[in-house]
Amino acid sequence: MKKIFLSLLILMLLPLKTVANHANIKINNMDITVEIADTPRLKRQGLMFRTHLREKNGMIFLFDKPQKTNFWMKNVNFPLDLVFIYKNKIVKIYNKLPTCKNKPCPIYPSGVLTDYALELNGGFCQKYGIQVGQKIIFDKKLEILIKNLQNNNKGIKL
Repeated sequence: MKKIFLSLLILMLLPLKTVANHANIKINNMDITVEIADTPRLKRQGLMFRTHLREKNGMIFLFDKPQKTNFWMKNVNFPLDLVFIYKNKIVKIYNKLPTCKNKPCPIYPSGVLTDYALELNGGFCQKYGIQVGQKIIFDKKLEILIKNLQNNNKGIKL
């Protein structure tokens, strides 16, 4: 009985995996559907090799803890806006980053601590008035996923 209880407890504490790897966020009253990159494999892949991204869609990268981070555009087939987010506020934006097919590719650093990074179609931020300092609102599903990711990072002692 003890083994069953411990097994169930461990399963409950494992990271939740998104059922559908999409969520919704809101910036400047704009609803955006985002794909969630929350595993090392998804973060490495990002939007590489895609042919397009729908107008009000993007990809959000979730980090285990606040960090300075770098991105590049290797094998991305269309320009992107790159938005760095800390404590649910935009802290840095790179607009219309060009594609890169051959190394070395330029590196785009956050320069400051960031919890998340968001990739959108190039020119999206300018078109929809998205600026540094604006707040990001996450839907409930993404909030739960983020909270779970943060709790797992703290380490849970049995």
